[in-house]
Amino acid sequence: MSYEENPYDYLFFNDGLRSIDYVLVIQRSVLTNRGRIRRLETFVQNLQKFGFEFEKKTFILDADFEFILLHFREEKMFDVLKSFKYELTMNCEIYNFPVNKFASFFKNFLLKPVKSDPLYLRAPDLFDGFKPTTLTPAERILAVTLILNKNRFGIHWYEFGISELIRVHAAHSAFPIHEGDYRWSKSGPLTRRQLLFEFGARAKRWFQLQPSNMIESYFGTEYAFYHDFMRMYTYMLLIPTSGSILVFVWGFMTISSSQNIIAAEVCASDKLICPRCSSCRYFYLRDVCFSENVSYILFNGVTQLFAILISIWSTILLSIWHRIEAKNQLKWNVSFMKKDISMRPQYKHSAYYREADSGHLEAYVPIYSFLLNAAITFLIMAVLITISVSFQIGMQFLRSSLTNRFVDINNSDNAYKSGNQVETAWSYFLLAIILGIFMIIYQKFCYYVSYKTTEYENPRTFNEFMSSYCFKCYILDFVNFYTTIFFGIVKGNVDLDPRSGSNSLFSQGCINEMCSLNIAILLFTIGFLRTVWKVIGNFIIPIVQYKLRKRKYENSIYSWNNLEQWEKDFLLIEADSNLITHAMLDVLVEYGFLTFFVSAFPLTPALTLISGIITWRIDSYKTMTYYRRPNSRKIDKMLNFSLLLKYTTFIGIITNTLIICFNGKFLEVIMYTFFYKRDSGQEPHLYTFKSKVKTSEVFSLYNYTVKEEYCYYNSPKEERNIESLEFDYYPSQQLLFIIIVHVVVLLHKIASLIIPVLPQSIIEETAHLQKLRRMEKFQILERTVISQRREKLENERFKVKI
Repeated sequence: MSYEENPYDYLFFNDGLRSIDYVLVIQRSVLTNRGRIRRLETFVQNLQKFGFEFEKKTFILDADFEFILLHFREEKMFDVLKSFKYELTMNCEIYNFPVNKFASFFKNFLLKPVKSDPLYLRAPDLFDGFKPTTLTPAERILAVTLILNKNRFGIHWYEFGISELIRVHAAHSAFPIHEGDYRWSKSGPLTRRQLLFEFGARAKRWFQLQPSNMIESYFGTEYAFYHDFMRMYTYMLLIPTSGSILVFVWGFMTISSSQNIIAAEVCASDKLICPRCSSCRYFYLRDVCFSENVSYILFNGVTQLFAILISIWSTILLSIWHRIEAKNQLKWNVSFMKKDISMRPQYKHSAYYREADSGHLEAYVPIYSFLLNAAITFLIMAVLITISVSFQIGMQFLRSSLTNRFVDINNSDNAYKSGNQVETAWSYFLLAIILGIFMIIYQKFCYYVSYKTTEYENPRTFNEFMSSYCFKCYILDFVNFYTTIFFGIVKGNVDLDPRSGSNSLFSQGCINEMCSLNIAILLFTIGFLRTVWKVIGNFIIPIVQYKLRKRKYENSIYSWNNLEQWEKDFLLIEADSNLITHAMLDVLVEYGFLTFFVSAFPLTPALTLISGIITWRIDSYKTMTYYRRPNSRKIDKMLNFSLLLKYTTFIGIITNTLIICFNGKFLEVIMYTFFYKRDSGQEPHLYTFKSKVKTSEVFSLYNYTVKEEYCYYNSPKEERNIESLEFDYYPSQQLLFIIIVHVVVLLHKIASLIIPVLPQSIIEETAHLQKLRRMEKFQILERTVISQRREKLENERFKVKI
């Protein structure tokens, strides 16, 4: 379908022939000095030299605003995209891949239309989904954006680009327009925006396949890659979510069985536990009976197996995403895109030049300048990391001090701690709320500082700029969101000698042994707050902003239906240029919570699924309704996302294995069950893996006296009651860690072989199509050569000899 054939796909100038490809908005009251007017006039004149055509309109709701409608001829767009070395979707080998029978169950009418249905007749070309024969709408926007970002408006090096023009207030804003209204019409032709909203953005469509080809043609490959990953990620999350529910149900059903060894011994114990710090108190092990039973529901023997399966699941997810990514690269003809070699103007201005071997001048950055930029970047990153870690550790100290101050304050002379698990749980819950709010706010600050730092570094190309920015954000997110969780895991595994009088942060008490409930509270609260913030920041705030903009003109004599499409889009919210980048970084954070800490909180997959569905639906809905149409980007893959996803997957494998082997009681229960219980006189499990010390030797600031002679504590420094062990306990932990890691890595290699990047049938079909294309080019060349030879012979035949 050609560009001019369907008036419902694109809006046009008054002549009905020239399409509106972009809109430039100016505000008369701001153009008060000659400098701004000169910059705007120069910018427009340079666009005319490129071949742009204009039409000016006044905003009917506010005469202070004017719209400069831009049109760029299609043949010029081809030239621009070719000069920037962009491959076009219309030249792809395969556009529609076959879908298996199981996946076809999730298709909607847009992906599986019925040609006899009246709905199909309203947009047959869009429902058919055939390979485009000309530029897609996203490619048209891309061609215009490339010119606008390079266009100059002054003599200084920095006076270029539409963003800079807006920054100096010579223009108000600029945006591509949507294809009509998103609301569904009862009759008449349908637009891409209506179809994408109805069959892609609605919440009820979350389980259905997304129209990725139409998303790519409307928004560009960046948005299409994001939505394809979210679709695959949501489907894959259904598997671990089912497993997490089974773990919870299993723990609840077997809480009174013989498998709950630890809780049974805790509830029946009359042993005294030593204080964990010099200001702490003794307590009887049976006082934590309730918390140990609650802990068993989440952390039972099945939990460890489930964590191992999650590691395997993550490697399969990685292989499936690589396949989807490769398919999309073929569909949208971006698999053979040339490396980005165009220099950013900022780099071009500040770089030094030297003569290359070819005789041309090449830009470079001196080594001292590179080292200086690297040192400054490292210093800024170190400061940001220090602030995050210091705040989180400081909050831990504050919680501990408040707990010691207010719990049992009226009974300070009592050596035995009364049951205050509820107070401890509430204090951790309040700590998690404070930390969660800090993490959300600090993340925004870190992103801003990272962007400015990357601008200071001044990378050579745009891809290098975004790569550096993404890596900084990932590292800061890693420290910001995971430090407290890792601290809780380490804290639950640190055993202190009560005779040393230690009063460090690691010595502060937990709700239960191993601090498993503390970690569960932190993970649940932080995940819940992140989801709430996404709903507020990505959905409620844009709606409020949009309503306030409309309310400003609600007393106008013109109704909403009288507005032209560019006027409606002007009232929408401007989309952040890094919207998808930040969305993918948020996905990596959620994926990190899942893969890193599933053995610490097995319900993480269920929370991640709920958060993922909400985020995905909000992103789809707001983009189609309350946001202006974004500038499209044509990329061969999500910048560094696949690489960071791979890093997160393998870090998760190692982290989960470490927690299983070193932080849980998984190995202890196995060894006790298969080795100790064979000896009839063996002590219970709890005392087998604990040390005991005389209470008179325990250091205390209050000189507590107790009636018991001994108290128990965990410590690897003392000899435990493990003389009957057939092998050493600690080497067995290391051996188990090595075995699990190697098994998971081996399964990852097997999954890569079972799930190749591309199916063999597609590889063969692509090779066949490429062969046919080469033969066609050869035949054209052959006919051209034969024609030239015949013409030469004819000229020689009739040539007059003198």
